[in-house]
Amino acid sequence: MHRRSAAFFCLLLLLMIVPVSVSATGSNTASLSSAEEDSGLCEHLWDDGVILREATCTRAGLLQRTCTLCGATQNETIPKLNHDWDEGTVIKEPTCTETGRITYQCRRCGYTRTDATPSLGHQWGSPKIPLAPTCTRDGTLLETCGVCGAQRKTVLRATGHRWDDGTISPAPTCTEDGALIKTCQVCGAQDSETLPATGHQWDEGTVTVVPGHLRDGQRIYTCQNCGQTKLEILPATGENPFSDISEDSYYYDPVLWALDQEVTTGLTADRFGPDHPCTRGQVVTFLWRAAGSPSPTSTSTDFADLDSSKYYYTAVLWALEQGITNGLSSTSFGPDRPCTRAQVAALLWRASGCPAPARPAPFTDIGSSGYAADAIAWASEKGITTGSSTTHFSPGRTCTRGQIVTFLYRDIAK
Repeated sequence: MHRRSAAFFCLLLLLMIVPVSVSATGSNTASLSSAEEDSGLCEHLWDDGVILREATCTRAGLLQRTCTLCGATQNETIPKLNHDWDEGTVIKEPTCTETGRITYQCRRCGYTRTDATPSLGHQWGSPKIPLAPTCTRDGTLLETCGVCGAQRKTVLRATGHRWDDGTISPAPTCTEDGALIKTCQVCGAQDSETLPATGHQWDEGTVTVVPGHLRDGQRIYTCQNCGQTKLEILPATGENPFSDISEDSYYYDPVLWALDQEVTTGLTADRFGPDHPCTRGQVVTFLWRAAGSPSPTSTSTDFADLDSSKYYYTAVLWALEQGITNGLSSTSFGPDRPCTRAQVAALLWRASGCPAPARPAPFTDIGSSGYAADAIAWASEKGITTGSSTTHFSPGRTCTRGQIVTFLYRDIAK
């Protein structure tokens, strides 16, 4: 009784001072009158409340509670319910490559939604190789989907050749390329690789002809691999070792030629003696040396005036065998006697095989029937001699060393 009186008193006092303001907001906390909030005099005792707005699947509800002591009210938000989806209905089945669709319906409000279901993806079976790759051609790997039957092709790249070490055929030479033939160990194909020519491997060379004063020399090189040879010309020295031979003399080149051909070496190392008379032994020796110093088959002669130890002995034996000379008689050669111009012409003519001249000699001091007539005519015709003048040959005049080497030079070298 006493407690009820106190509560009534408080309520009356509040009604007298400030009217109560009720908020209808949708917040979760209660909304009180300002007087109540400021006074803090009532310890509210809220009732179960009255639902002002029902909560739905998509919108929150509103609950209003009232204090049983002072009559104040507060609003509370009722959380939205959210949809209560069913298990869904498939409206399109997914395939290997396309998405499916399924529709769900809310059991509470009847709202529907449609979701996509992911594609299943192919279920590839065991791969097969209908076309195997080769060394030069791509192959194919084929896979089939066990669900939809779709096929997927994968290119298997060509393997490339597996070459062996190869066989050399033919081998390269000094001047020609060779080849390395490689064979593929898989398919048997062949490929050729050029092996460059090795080039000659020359030795240091051998001087076969020593360069002379007018004569070029020669050096022969031989390839150590194939045996081929090549020739190098060694230039003539151009030197004149003789102080009594001038460049403007008619016998200058013949003397140096005779020196190069080892026909003569001169009287001394620096004197040739071009005006010295030439003996029969010297002339035959010059001819023999100019012919290459061939060896005669005979080793003796009936000439009593020949000494086997003399420089001209072998030359005279050779000249006798070749029919170049018969001597002064059957027992005498006369090696130390001066040789005349007619005798020199006859010796040269016989050494050349006694060719017949085309016309008689133009010289008035040559008889047409003499032993040297054809020889002198031949020598004049060939340009070996022009005579002592335009009309005379002077057949009995002694032939000098300068003249004999000139005759030999014109006969052999030109």
